[in-house]
Amino acid sequence: ANVNDLKFDVLITLPKLDLKGHYDLQLILIGAPIKSQGEIYMKFDNYRARVSMKATKYTKNGNEYIKFGKIGIKVHPGKVKSFKLTNLFNGQKALEEIVNAAFTDNSSYMLDNVYPSLEKNLGEHFTKVANEICSQATIDELFPN
Repeated sequence: ANVNDLKFDVLITLPKLDLKGHYDLQLILIGAPIKSQGEIYMKFDNYRARVSMKATKYTKNGNEYIKFGKIGIKVHPGKVKSFKLTNLFNGQKALEEIVNAAFTDNSSYMLDNVYPSLEKNLGEHFTKVANEICSQATIDELFPN
């Protein structure tokens, strides 16, 4: 981090990361259309992310504040412990178990296709949150001598 230049590079390490979300899947498998919606659960060990931030100063009401440009995020997933989608194939448990096992075994290939979108969305969200926080405090309050 270089506070004077308002450049920050941060490496975040999470020994364990559990994610839960919602999925909406539409695909064609062996000529048959498959549509499914449900919950997605992922567990990772040793998940890392590199966050790069650059801010600029601006003056408001005689006080100096900072605003971040687009925050860059690059994820470096560790080991995928599990990858599970619920309600696959309308709840057919045998097929669901087979597919979830295949997803876990091949998760690095599948997730490689997800990460660019994830990194972009996280960067946009973190930029918005960081700028909301920084708009409430002067640069001297954020970085006291």
